[in-house]
Amino acid sequence: MDICSSRKLAELYLRFGSVEEALKHYPELPISVPDFHRKIKKYGIVKGIGRRAVSLAEVLNFFAEKVLEPNFSIEKLYRRMSYSLRKSASVVTLYRIYEQMMERVVRTYAAALVITNSDRNQILVADEKMQNLLTGKVRGSTSLLMSFAVKDEPFYDSVLRVLQREFSTELTLQKRLTRDGDLSKEIVSPDISPFMYLHLLDVKVAVFHLELPDYISENLGSFTSSYKVGGHRFMPISDLLSGDTRFNLREGVSEIVEGFQNYLLGTFDYPVVKNALLNEAVLALSESK
Repeated sequence: MDICSSRKLAELYLRFGSVEEALKHYPELPISVPDFHRKIKKYGIVKGIGRRAVSLAEVLNFFAEKVLEPNFSIEKLYRRMSYSLRKSASVVTLYRIYEQMMERVVRTYAAALVITNSDRNQILVADEKMQNLLTGKVRGSTSLLMSFAVKDEPFYDSVLRVLQREFSTELTLQKRLTRDGDLSKEIVSPDISPFMYLHLLDVKVAVFHLELPDYISENLGSFTSSYKVGGHRFMPISDLLSGDTRFNLREGVSEIVEGFQNYLLGTFDYPVVKNALLNEAVLALSESK
């Protein structure tokens, strides 16, 4: 395959997450950054977005510790955090995130997918393959498929970005999950909209429901592939809401699943806006002082 073919460039982009990272690993590629961007856009890839500088994973841990140890100040907790967090974020930055949580100010956007089979009693999850501090992923944790999003972009793009990176890179490279791909059209409605929004720290997560056709849900191993997550499988809603720590759920997953369960009952007007348990706990801690 031509090293600069559109498919090869798309594969490198999905593997490394950005044009710059791909070129860092393959500096011999005879292509400019603008041309690289143009080719993957033409291929039908929805370009990625991420939180810059601050480690979402460690900030989540940071505030979780604050909830667990309310007598510690942010400064004391900060000194206990890893070098990688202190290198990427100052204590002032953490104070800003904390204050924005309290004021419910949104700085960053994300999209999460609740993907079910036809009976809707099980939800697709996968395990994080890597520790990616810029995207909040902790190796081995069980997560819904999700990624950062762009403010005011079409919901269709937000959903497709997640599918391309976390459901099946191979189907994306086959152009079945690109913007005009046959599978994209089959499982993502052009007017798709979220059934809930979850505020997790200062991130506003739009949550969407997708239902896979039986020929896919019954043969997941033949369709799923990702550089980001693995072990795609359906888990019963009851297990995801059991509170069993053996499942090692990523922060925010249980709140989303609970919101989906209520969505199925149809007892609320949608989209529902909800605070993550971590946000509520930190808020309660703040109000108790």
